[in-house]
Amino acid sequence: MAYGQTGSGKTYTMLGPQLEKNPAFSIEDESELGIIPRATQEVFRLISEKPPGSYWVEVSVVEVYNNEIFDLLAKDSCGRVYGVKRDVVTTREGKSDVPLLTY
Repeated sequence: MAYGQTGSGKTYTMLGPQLEKNPAFSIEDESELGIIPRATQEVFRLISEKPPGSYWVEVSVVEVYNNEIFDLLAKDSCGRVYGVKRDVVTTREGKSDVPLLTY
């Protein structure tokens, strides 16, 4: 989770350098990777050390802004990823869920 003012570096901390903004740029030093790519590498490294089997990995990336939840992995009809607003549903038992969240 990253929290802070606009422009304080949350996106850089979570993702690292934005490669799509400069296609000629490549990350040679893994210390520049953000938290999300590092965590992803570690999860798959740990899975690769286990005996062969069937593994299921689900990931959701959301942004909470002004008490609204945006699914950052949702795609539009052209296949481009963009943030889609999702509603939080609370059951009678008090359990909260975000239906349609992309994995």
